[in-house]
Amino acid sequence: MAMWGRWSLRTKVVIVTVGVVLPVIAATTLFTVRMSRTALQDALRNTGLALARELSASVATGQGAERDAALQQEINSLLGKGSVVRDAAVYWLEPHGLAARVAGRTPVGPGPEDEIAVRENQEVTALQIRNGRRLLRVVVPIRKQGRSVGAVSLGLPLDRADALARREARQAVGLGLGSVILIVGSLSIFMNRALTAPVRTLVQAMQRAERGDL
Repeated sequence: MAMWGRWSLRTKVVIVTVGVVLPVIAATTLFTVRMSRTALQDALRNTGLALARELSASVATGQGAERDAALQQEINSLLGKGSVVRDAAVYWLEPHGLAARVAGRTPVGPGPEDEIAVRENQEVTALQIRNGRRLLRVVVPIRKQGRSVGAVSLGLPLDRADALARREARQAVGLGLGSVILIVGSLSIFMNRALTAPVRTLVQAMQRAERGDL
């Protein structure tokens, strides 16, 4: 508090301004990044659901070894270079539970999301963590005559969305720091011209008056 009293008015105004502006910029940046990441996740989820629905409809209309071979080709195409899908599997409801009918390059066993999708006959999406990386799991039931007989499960990595969110965060931080520097510089110039210079002139005039220069 004693140090605060020794600071000049310009220094106090700058400190107060920065103390107000910085939290506002930080909150705005955090909100923007979260909104951007959520929008990217929603877009990826919608894409995954559309692909899973298409594959589910294809599964429901065929059967037999030839149909499975065609499904395998479709899955391999989904997992092609540049695809948003990392793993894919088609599970069929057997008496003992879900069994993999067709799987991609990195087959995974049925998880709780697949069980829920088949049991509840509804689409399921869930966020997972695999080896420290976020993954969006999209599961669509396979329906025959309105009854769930299996599920299509797709894993969509969120690496691109996370990388884009980090890039936007860095840009927002840089923009925020630039804004603070600009505000502080402009405020310092304004304070110097509007307050400091006139006060200095007044003090000098008073000092001359004290020396008898009227």
